[in-house]
Amino acid sequence: MFDKPLDRVTFDDVAAFCARFPEGVRVEYKREPVHIDKVVASLANTVGGFYVIGVRTDAKNMPVLPIEGMPSRPGIEEQVVQTAQTAIYPAITPAVRVLDVPGKPGNVIAVVKVPESVEAPHAVDDATRVYVRVVSTTSPYHLADVDRIDYLLRRRHEPERRREEILAQMAERSGYASQAMRVRVSVAPVYPRGVLLPMDRLLERAEALKATRSVELARDFRIVHNGIRSVGANRGQREWHFEADTHGVVFFEEPAVPRGQPEDWMTKEKVPFVNLFEFTTPICQVLNTAAYLLAGAATNLMVRCDVFGFRGVGFIYARPDARLNFIDGGGAIANAHRCDDAHISVSTMAVLETLADRRVEVVSELLRDVLYAFNWPEPNDLHDAVGIALRQKSLI
Repeated sequence: MFDKPLDRVTFDDVAAFCARFPEGVRVEYKREPVHIDKVVASLANTVGGFYVIGVRTDAKNMPVLPIEGMPSRPGIEEQVVQTAQTAIYPAITPAVRVLDVPGKPGNVIAVVKVPESVEAPHAVDDATRVYVRVVSTTSPYHLADVDRIDYLLRRRHEPERRREEILAQMAERSGYASQAMRVRVSVAPVYPRGVLLPMDRLLERAEALKATRSVELARDFRIVHNGIRSVGANRGQREWHFEADTHGVVFFEEPAVPRGQPEDWMTKEKVPFVNLFEFTTPICQVLNTAAYLLAGAATNLMVRCDVFGFRGVGFIYARPDARLNFIDGGGAIANAHRCDDAHISVSTMAVLETLADRRVEVVSELLRDVLYAFNWPEPNDLHDAVGIALRQKSLI
């Protein structure tokens, strides 16, 4: 449900969600619509999430299945929205969806979706108390301390500055600024709020990846200030610069080269071109690494892909399981789909808890926008083609 529009969420989606996610930082379950102001405000003040009404919990606050729901009555949706708008300051307008419970005539559940808010802190009780979410099996929301309130106030004014500052420092250390063609992939919390991944845990997980060699980017890493770094610098082999730090910021950059230079049969010009693999491979490698390193944290992520120096380079779109026949016009296709931009920057948002399950979707969303720069509208089979490309490289 994290990544699905609320108006498309079904009861089966909610049941599957309840079976997977316990009450905690992102989720609150209640049998009846109570404490609406505290729950909605605490979600908005932290990383956003869901308030599911009509679901009982056990002594450990785990959802009790099957879902029984609550008696239907007029105005449930209005009650939630009105409370969030009048009892919370600044006001919040959450999205609400009421669903019938199958097999329980007259019973419903209400799903309230609350985004992480840049207007935080949101206060309740006549603007005197600020609640935030915590990992707890007894009470998932607590009064915020002074430091947390100070962070929330600063989040109103500089929600992106710290994140971009960290990424700029990593880019400066990569040493590829002079490289003509390169691809950069970044994964970072939308609102970094201090240490997300303690150094000892980061090292432990990096060592596990290095030992299994399941993620190439973690090999031969070294410790740097607040994080780790690894490079692939063997001439004749793949080169890259990779970093991950305790704020949950993951950075990757590598030089790129054209896949070939077929001749345009009309102009007789040799046209350098790239295809899906130039983008799908680095993006998914970074997603895989980030998902493993950050596992267990609760945060919303920005995933960004920057493409430098591809002006004049063509793109040939073909499913990775199809063979390209340059004799039949590959050069002409590449010529018609040259990039006009020296720098392409595309991004999308993702929820960390579902990142591993949505890798194909995230890569497809980014690649769709990259293809526009090559004069290539989104292909109907892009999602399938990306999935094939990632499987061929054993990335999913």
